Amino acid sequence: MGTETPSSKGPRQRRAERRAALIGAAADIFMRDGYGATTLDAVVAAAGGSKSTIYTLFGGKEGLLEAVVTDLCERLLAPMGEPALRGLAPGEALRQLGCRFLEGIYEPNALALQRSAIAEAGRLPRLAAVFWTAGPERSLRAVAGYLETAQERGQLARHDARRAAARFLALLIGETQLAVLLGVRPPPDPAEIDRMVAAAVRMMLPELGA
Repeated sequence: MGTETPSSKGPRQRRAERRAALIGAAADIFMRDGYGATTLDAVVAAAGGSKSTIYTLFGGKEGLLEAVVTDLCERLLAPMGEPALRGLAPGEALRQLGCRFLEGIYEPNALALQRSAIAEAGRLPRLAAVFWTAGPERSLRAVAGYLETAQERGQLARHDARRAAARFLALLIGETQLAVLLGVRPPPDPAEIDRMVAAAVRMMLPELGA
């Protein structure tokens, strides 16, 4: 088969590739320089295209940042999908959910994103809402969704799945997340993540009636 050339691609594919290139370049610059210091000229210089393309695809710098936030959260939290947990005992399912969650929030770009979202929340409330929906709220829904399914299968006692999910995530985060965001300690390594998750699962299983 021959190599696909730019001229052989349809408008939709070219648009998708241009969008992905702009999001990728913007992510690197936002994480490095922060929202305030990032310029659309810098994004265009890194990704190619033009500022008019950014305005067409994203509406401007704020919309571009929203796209970066959504894209990063989707990639980091995709492994928390419930289908992969089917057939697992509740303890193992919660262990996998917990590890995926902590690995996601302590990934370097995710930490930079959390710091940026917090720093800009007062000035850009829409960005804060996008971050909340794409990140913390999505994580909460993923865990609650698993718990509801496990209840339907008779693996767990009936309870408020969303409240239980919130408690589980809070146990996972503890005081560590704030300390890492403030830079007073490094992110946990895989061994520490395993210990943190195991402790949270031990505390949750009796509450869930497993």
